[in-house]
Amino acid sequence: MVFTRHEVLSGDIEKRIVTGLIVDNKFCREAVPILRPKYFQIDYTRKVAQWVADYWKKYKKAPGKDIQAIFQAEEKILKPAEAGIIEEFLKEISSQYENDVNFNAEYLLDQTYKYSESRSYEILKDQIEGSLLQGKLDKAAEAIRGFNKVARETSRWVNPFDKAEVDKTLDDDASDNLFRLPGALGELIGTLKREWLIAVMGPMKRGKSFYAWEIVYHALIARLKVAVFSLEMNSTQFKKRIYKRMTAMAEYEGEYEYPVFDCAYNQDGSCLKEERKNRRALVLDDGTLPEYSRNSKYKPCDYCRHHDKKSYQLAWWWRTHKQKEDLSTEAIAKKVKIFKRLYGNNLRLMCHPPFSASFDDIISDLDNLEYTEGFIPDVILVDYFDITAKTSDDERSDANTKWQRGKHLAGVRRALVINCNQSNRDSIDKKNIGQKNTGEDIRKLAHVDALFVLNQLPSEKKSGRIRINTLVHRHDEAEEKGQVIVLQQLKLGQPFLDSEWDRPKKKED
Repeated sequence: MVFTRHEVLSGDIEKRIVTGLIVDNKFCREAVPILRPKYFQIDYTRKVAQWVADYWKKYKKAPGKDIQAIFQAEEKILKPAEAGIIEEFLKEISSQYENDVNFNAEYLLDQTYKYSESRSYEILKDQIEGSLLQGKLDKAAEAIRGFNKVARETSRWVNPFDKAEVDKTLDDDASDNLFRLPGALGELIGTLKREWLIAVMGPMKRGKSFYAWEIVYHALIARLKVAVFSLEMNSTQFKKRIYKRMTAMAEYEGEYEYPVFDCAYNQDGSCLKEERKNRRALVLDDGTLPEYSRNSKYKPCDYCRHHDKKSYQLAWWWRTHKQKEDLSTEAIAKKVKIFKRLYGNNLRLMCHPPFSASFDDIISDLDNLEYTEGFIPDVILVDYFDITAKTSDDERSDANTKWQRGKHLAGVRRALVINCNQSNRDSIDKKNIGQKNTGEDIRKLAHVDALFVLNQLPSEKKSGRIRINTLVHRHDEAEEKGQVIVLQQLKLGQPFLDSEWDRPKKKED
């Protein structure tokens, strides 16, 4: 008998628990002590769970691929039908999780505790009713005493001074790490973690959704599962943005300029290093820079940026990218195939019209995704909270409630939640956006773990640059880090070409 993915992995909590036991060390460590064979109602899940428990007690790790060897050793004492069911189940686990390096153990642990508690109540109810029907009150009392013991064992209270809790603290903290962006932007933002709520803030039409999606893109490269809720763009618009980012292609063929980092000493011709990429100066006699020309023989150089920081002075220039074909179905299909092979099929998209979907709808969508596909996201992007359905006629109260629920979503789903936030009208022409520019209700800042700001003057937008800084960070000294300059070419769907710290210009000797 062959079982569908839905039947094997998604439709039954017991199957998801057994999957976690097989593939994840942390889940095994926490779940094995609280699970009892009697909690499992399906014969084969009970058997496989017992195999894993025995393996864990002996080797202190999840069996992973060794489960196949365990199955082969146990197969001879199984009935043929039962052996066939278990074999198909293990094949499904192997195909789905062999490359899953970021299993969401915490979320499944929450479900396991709830299931264990629920089953213990059901079992107690049956024992008490059976004892009362037989007039055996002592048996009913014994069942209650036994339940109290189980309740203590499954309690989620912890003693921070217990040696076991001390031993696992750093391991648990490290296991919450998800990924970080490359380069200076990654240094600014730091490692992103489960249960965090982060947000990207800027004025209208500044590129907030682009940068929120950029974070998601790097989560996909880290082989994490991602669920995206788009409340501003429809499915076609959002998918087109995804495809542009993957292909680095504009909709039409032609030549496109994109910014690159250069060095001021290369531009003024004062650099005498052998590694310099040309011997031409770019700066004009009056000290200004010329208009960019595709025919210019001047070559940008950032050798010292990577090899000799003391000899490098941040500057930027242009290069030309020649696109030989329109963005087409064939080009997209080729890139998608390669991307899936390298990083997995880990992106799901749900679109709702603005102001139509509530947080309850989002939670329902996530539940449906879990039960139909067995897809439990590590990262959730909601673009964006403020245009979900109203919770109150008072705008400030409405905004605060939505951000509270966003933080709650991160905790309950044990996922990184990403949001966008539109800053107020006063921020449109500001060089640097501050906390007072938070839109609607400044209490939003109390709910985020980190909030990143997009700063861009018209001249910077024209030259393909944007400055990003951390406005709020619950776990880091945000203000001390400064700003990062990010190069972008949005026509090619690239909000993040490269990044470098915005260092002040060196004083003349």
